[in-house]
Amino acid sequence: MNKPGLKTKYLPRSGNAPQTQFWDKRELALYLNLSIYTIDAWVSQKRIPFVKIGGKKVMFDKDEIEKWIDGQRVEPIPVDEKS
Repeated sequence: MNKPGLKTKYLPRSGNAPQTQFWDKRELALYLNLSIYTIDAWVSQKRIPFVKIGGKKVMFDKDEIEKWIDGQRVEPIPVDEKS
């Protein structure tokens, strides 16, 4: 528990906390199975949708990431069955 007068930087997470619709870089890297360095590079190149909070913290909207992933889809070229 917190000692009197001790300041904490973050609020403790409770099991009843609402699900967030945003990921941080670590969570996105885990979801996409990429390194954080790749996520950082894509952010700096503006290759992936992101939101800057407070002018510094980079967050990723889950819905926007899903749309972005769908936009990255490459459809296969149909194979001519007569060959």
